[in-house]
Amino acid sequence: MRDFSLSPEVEELQAAARRLARAELEPNVRQAEAAGCWPDSVLTILDAFPLGGLDVPEHLGGAGAGALAKVVMLETLAIADASGLPAADRPGPCIGAILACPDQALVAEVLASAANAQSAFTVVDVDNGATGLAWAPGWPRLEWIWVSEGDELRLHQVTGQTEPVTVLGFQASGAVSIDFDATEVRGSWKLTPRASLTVRARARLWGAAVAVG
Repeated sequence: MRDFSLSPEVEELQAAARRLARAELEPNVRQAEAAGCWPDSVLTILDAFPLGGLDVPEHLGGAGAGALAKVVMLETLAIADASGLPAADRPGPCIGAILACPDQALVAEVLASAANAQSAFTVVDVDNGATGLAWAPGWPRLEWIWVSEGDELRLHQVTGQTEPVTVLGFQASGAVSIDFDATEVRGSWKLTPRASLTVRARARLWGAAVAVG
């Protein structure tokens, strides 16, 4: 019989995330939504876990804890308040694209900027295309956009101005949009169908973990 129990390390991480959620997130949901961000005190603790680097492999500078540890932490935090997670978790749903990108120097550049720059991920329909990104977290500044279109993976770097937008959810993450004309394509790669599905699956897993929470 397969054992679905969590490892002691993941259980410890879950307990720490639960304490943070109950003490700092849950009592201050409305204040965070009004401010459009989580307070620095919460972000400092999340950086120490580290939230963003949990599922980033060690050879890329992450904790290498894997997807399960990240899902457990996202679900635990989201139970209290999910609204700041899209902005606070960097690279977040972009992790599949980062792992699939063959340009390791460019990946290193993206990850090195994660403390002060935001990355976004979007799927573009091959038949209809897209002229821009309708929504991305508003803080920190949007710098990178990973685009999955069919079996093509692209990385855009923002060169122009983003526009603030109003959304009903994730208010503590802020919200911006941008036209692709205001970006520069830094790389484009043809992936295998399986690799493309994995890129999108990791993004969906991130969204499901936040939604379940």
